[in-house]
Amino acid sequence: MAEIRGQAPALVVLGQAAFLAMMASCLAVRPSADAVQHGLSFYGNHAETLVPYTLGFAVCVPVTALGLARVRGRDRATRRFRLGTGSILALMALVPLTPYSVDLVVDYLHIGVSAVLFTGALLFGAWLALVLLRRWAAYAAVAVQAAAGVLALSAQIGIDDWMIPAQLVFELAFTCLIVLGAAHLAARAR
Repeated sequence: MAEIRGQAPALVVLGQAAFLAMMASCLAVRPSADAVQHGLSFYGNHAETLVPYTLGFAVCVPVTALGLARVRGRDRATRRFRLGTGSILALMALVPLTPYSVDLVVDYLHIGVSAVLFTGALLFGAWLALVLLRRWAAYAAVAVQAAAGVLALSAQIGIDDWMIPAQLVFELAFTCLIVLGAAHLAARAR
């Protein structure tokens, strides 16, 4: 049983690593200043990057969900962890389904889904750091996540051109929080 619980953080890392690897391949296939300004979603709107972009989400979501399923326990904290992480994964799954170049309605839908995704991930990250984990590494990760979120928002409204770096830093900080949370809950369940 301990072996299954120990798989949870590893599967979360694997799912997130797959996402980051696919996004890196998009950057390699089509490096673009427009992409840096418009964010990772830029790559869901171009034929040459559509497959790795979509594959990043298609691998990340189920592999991370598989890790989430390995988190055992019935206490309130475990249920909230599963619900929060599952909600973020569900929102992630919607992102590639809303390519913003289709039309204005889909663009607004994409912006809405992305805004809810980032806001939800930030709030959930704060809960993880302040309530579940309560240690300096988690506090640092949520601070980095918040700073990256502000940078992504400022890029969205045209103040800066650093959308992709902000998104990647946000994702890495959030991944750290999820991995720490999964490991914490796995250790508690032993």
